[in-house]
Amino acid sequence: MLILTYHSVSNRRQGGLAVSVENFDRQMKYFYKKGYRTISLAQAIEKKDLSSKSFVITFDDGYQDNYTNAYFILKRYGFSATIFLITGYIGTDRLFKPERYIERYGGREEDYYFLSWRAIREMSNNGIEFGSHTISHPHLTRLSYQEARKEIQGSKKQIEEEIGTKIIFFCYPYGDFNGRIQKILKECGYEGAVVTPYGRLKEGKFSLKRVGIYRKDNMLRFKFKVSPWFDGLRRMRNVRIHRMQSLQSR
Repeated sequence: MLILTYHSVSNRRQGGLAVSVENFDRQMKYFYKKGYRTISLAQAIEKKDLSSKSFVITFDDGYQDNYTNAYFILKRYGFSATIFLITGYIGTDRLFKPERYIERYGGREEDYYFLSWRAIREMSNNGIEFGSHTISHPHLTRLSYQEARKEIQGSKKQIEEEIGTKIIFFCYPYGDFNGRIQKILKECGYEGAVVTPYGRLKEGKFSLKRVGIYRKDNMLRFKFKVSPWFDGLRRMRNVRIHRMQSLQSR
């Protein structure tokens, strides 16, 4: 199942995580013309009502431009998405790592603002789903059990209270997780979690693989990344990494 990862859709932000508005529109138009349709993560897990042209769109963090730019493009093509929220920043004027993003990649402070709860409720009422990305975006495996649980459970509870919908999917900050973190997710009532892998990863309900789409991905590169060829190449790479690690451990 093809699950895409986006972060920001912005022309003013120049960092790798910010796909331009024009490119995002081209990418969605490509799927639309090919006859693709979006499904939810729940459908992807259940393998319910799927076709070879089903796919999932996700966004990490919850930037304001997910509403001001991406949302209206998604509506134009009849697509849905799941947005994973860092709840400690939602509805505030706090900036996430401004010294890294604004100073290095340009743009204005407002280009890095996060979603308001009002915008989230509007999107939630119109087909956009939401999930948790913790409260503060920490490396979860570096936290104690209680600290990790607070991040995982607290974000879920707040989103549910704000939009009145049960939150069942989670996204690991930095792709950082282990069996202990997965156990906490299950204890807190989550039914699945997503990750954008950089190495070998056994896929399951709590480690759903995604394909990251970034600013550098022109249409040729984008078409390759969303094709079965890319998934096959990634699987081959993971096997090669595993073999190398096995040899090194002998």
